[in-house]
Amino acid sequence: MDLALPRLREDAIIRRFDGNGTDARHVIAVGSRHYIASERVAALLELTRECSDLAVLARSMSERFRRSFTPEEIGDVLRTQIPAVLFRADCDAPLRGPLHLRVRLFRGETLAPLLRLNSHLLRPAVAVVLGAVLVALHGTIALALLRSGLERAAQASLGGALLLTFVGVAAHELGHLSACRRYGAAHGGFGFGLYWCLPVLYAEVHGAWLLPRARRSVVDVAGIYFQGLYLTAIAALWLLAPAASPLSATLLLTLWGSYFLVLNTLNPVLKYDGYWLLSDLTGSYNLHRRLRDGARRCWAAVRRQPGAEWPHMHECMLLGAFLALATVYFGYVLRFIAHNLAYAASRMSVAQSEWHLVLTACGLALAGALALGVTLMLARALREVIDVDAASGSGSTHGAR
Repeated sequence: MDLALPRLREDAIIRRFDGNGTDARHVIAVGSRHYIASERVAALLELTRECSDLAVLARSMSERFRRSFTPEEIGDVLRTQIPAVLFRADCDAPLRGPLHLRVRLFRGETLAPLLRLNSHLLRPAVAVVLGAVLVALHGTIALALLRSGLERAAQASLGGALLLTFVGVAAHELGHLSACRRYGAAHGGFGFGLYWCLPVLYAEVHGAWLLPRARRSVVDVAGIYFQGLYLTAIAALWLLAPAASPLSATLLLTLWGSYFLVLNTLNPVLKYDGYWLLSDLTGSYNLHRRLRDGARRCWAAVRRQPGAEWPHMHECMLLGAFLALATVYFGYVLRFIAHNLAYAASRMSVAQSEWHLVLTACGLALAGALALGVTLMLARALREVIDVDAASGSGSTHGAR
């Protein structure tokens, strides 16, 4: 063996992945990258830190797992089947995924004092009480707004509502980072990017992979929790403002749009908070692949293909729950967009100035782009489930939410 044996980087961290318990998996963390590996691969990588001889590695692996490993087999795995970034820092290629054109707005070091203060709001006793109050309060307000529609927001400032909504989304991302801070998980800052074709803010919470499943779930819901606290202040101002004033209309439009964003981020179809929460609650490190495999097995069983078997009951239940949530989500989103397209179009006909007309047209274009984006992403999700030859991918960074 005259080729240099790859060694695991000194800064790499290997920990047991807190999953669903059906198989032993480990997380290998290198900077902001996290890879899920089998117990054998994790053990082999750990051994490379202490040993540079393939024969010794093969003997150690054989003794540990009670099966025969040859030096050639070990060498092939290390050189061809493991990402080079785990061995060499200069192989660090750009992250791939649905989030493009990332622009960091704030670094983690800059936000550290604020995150340290915010982390106190995640103490169990405080979070349980405030969480229950937020669900009851905003659930009541959201139902009232859904019944009344947007007619009372006719005098709203679109620019003001967008600004206030943006602040709420920033509070959402700070919530994710605050949860990482509380549990000692590595994190970065937050920034702006494009999720496929939709503009989003994202938080760099890559250290969540190394947390136990329950704490990962807290990181997932902390964004909505902090956004709910912010929206409580907006709701209080809305209730105190004169009913017929432009301020009241602007706050109403802010609440309307923010509630839509909260429900949107809870969906499990796109890789937003709902996806990560369902993944962590079920202990799945690649939820979409698991669902896709289950759907294909169900489809093969329905068609009675040779050798096809129905998935286990819990897999069928997970798939059924996912499909039900996806149906409700897309039905709600398309109804919401259709309603607001009609509302924006009606406002254009009564625009009182050219500036007002431009803002309304921008709102109409944004709603149309959102409708197109949702339709394209739905078509893509369905293609991945139906297309037998669709690429399955090798993992996820879990780093941007």
